[in-house]
Amino acid sequence: MTQMLTCCETWIISVLTPALGRSCDSNNKPLAIMGKVTSKKASEYEERLQRTIKAVKRASDPVSVPKASEEFSVNKCILYRRVAGTHTSAADGHQNQQRITVAEEKVIGRWCYKQDDRGFPPQLDMVKDMALHLESKRMAAGSHPVPLGKNWIKRFLTRNPSLAAKLSTQLERQGAYANDPALLQDYFAKLGRLIRQHGLRSSQIFNMDEKGFVMGLSAKAKVICRCGRRNPQVTHNGKPELVTVIETISACGNLLAPLIINKSAGHYLGWYQNLTDKERDYQFTYFPKGCTDNQLALKWLIDLFEPQSAIVAGIGASRLLIFDGHGSHITFEFVEFCLDHNIFLLCLPTHSTHLLQPLDVGHFSPYQHYYGLAVDTYMCSGQNSEGIKKAVFIPFLTEARANTMKKTSIQQAFMATGIWPLNPRRVIGKLQPVVVPKR
Repeated sequence: MTQMLTCCETWIISVLTPALGRSCDSNNKPLAIMGKVTSKKASEYEERLQRTIKAVKRASDPVSVPKASEEFSVNKCILYRRVAGTHTSAADGHQNQQRITVAEEKVIGRWCYKQDDRGFPPQLDMVKDMALHLESKRMAAGSHPVPLGKNWIKRFLTRNPSLAAKLSTQLERQGAYANDPALLQDYFAKLGRLIRQHGLRSSQIFNMDEKGFVMGLSAKAKVICRCGRRNPQVTHNGKPELVTVIETISACGNLLAPLIINKSAGHYLGWYQNLTDKERDYQFTYFPKGCTDNQLALKWLIDLFEPQSAIVAGIGASRLLIFDGHGSHITFEFVEFCLDHNIFLLCLPTHSTHLLQPLDVGHFSPYQHYYGLAVDTYMCSGQNSEGIKKAVFIPFLTEARANTMKKTSIQQAFMATGIWPLNPRRVIGKLQPVVVPKR
């Protein structure tokens, strides 16, 4: 029975060894059944094999193939073939079958490194979009590449073991993470590296952000009422519609024209009949939800930021744009346009805009205050019989901008956030240690 079992086991081993990737010794005896060969194991084996080939081929004191194969634990047959040049690695052997060339994958890899260093590592779809964009440049005019397969990312990471796909984490206990000195030091290190490498000046550093206004809503103010009653609610005469304004400032104190996004399905000429010369420089658009999306963010970048920031920074000069991590700011089209026009992007750490973003630190609170005062003045004048409409909103916004976005206050906001002049201690030195309770 024992002899029969041994013969049976021998037959199973001899049949299944090739399928299971079993390694054998010089006497063709099975060593062990190998598990699934992962990309990491394959890359490690290839690196070991390359070191073995160098040891065999070195001019002084070369090692024989059998001895090198034993010393470095590589397959002797494979080593013979690789040394003779009759076989190549699996990655090199399939290069002619890749849709995305080796040179293009190197470009994608460098782009992933840069995006990761600047605080917004690209999502998988963005990497695929860039690969298709590079492929389309090789194709005939009017042709469009077909979508990449679902396993392309996996094969791309196998060929580029220095990259990895990981799940992004959601930050909990926001206050504690925002006050983490290590997180802020990493941000300032990236900022300092960009400033030094590209010799950036104050006129080349910009900050942008969106500010939402509820049309017709007045400012909070103290009122006289009966003692003992709850906080009174003051009525306002306006539709509760959201208007989003994208503002951009530079460290030298310049204010770029805003992009105003109305909640609507189209433009109406009545909104813009009484614009002043200053207001005619504003850009107006619309969106059914009244907020920004990927296409509107790209429109702001192309139509407003690029030409106006080029005038402030100097034609041909590089620029640095600091922004929060909103999804519309890190689309592939947005990033590609910035790369093509010498615009460097730096994403603020999550939940840190109240510490690091100049517009949040120095402007948006008084911006809202002065807008509310303009609404109050209008309502008290008795002209509000028809309510607050979009044509009336624009002068209110202009008045609030004039009272808020002054050159000195803009420069002070960049100084308070430690951006210009670069001084991380302006932020990190004010932090109080936060004790996070254990769950």
